Amino acid sequence: AHASFFMVGTMMNSCKSCVLQTYKSGNEVGSHTYDHLNIKRAAYDKVNENLSKTDNLYNSITGDHIKLLRPPYGAYSKENLETINNYWRYRNVKHIVNYIKENVHDGAIILMHELYESSYESLKIILPWLYANGYQVVSVSELAKIKGKTLETGKAYLSLR
Repeated sequence: AHASFFMVGTMMNSCKSCVLQTYKSGNEVGSHTYDHLNIKRAAYDKVNENLSKTDNLYNSITGDHIKLLRPPYGAYSKENLETINNYWRYRNVKHIVNYIKENVHDGAIILMHELYESSYESLKIILPWLYANGYQVVSVSELAKIKGKTLETGKAYLSLR
């Protein structure tokens, strides 16, 4: 399965080989800001500095640039999305698996944090279930391509139908 991993820059910095391995294995890496910044509350300059720092780090590791952003806490506003070029609160494996089973649909984007062991444990259960139920597991960009959609700068996506 391929996936999109929205990484926090400080975590990228602490495990550059993990970032490179993720990238080289055909997965997509997006930004979750450098230090989990709430972009809805931060000043424009701080947001841009934070995103640039993450992209520069990613570029130094992979030679590529980040194309996607998942704002921490799901917090954003139309205004702050235009100025830049929350729904996962649980760490219990059973809750995560049940939530995905109850809410997954064609075009769904499933958010999981790499930081928690419960995400890994949930994947061991949910991936076979998704495949058995006819779902493809792909990165956000692959999903957009399959759906014939063009991802737009400044727009937030919770799913692609």
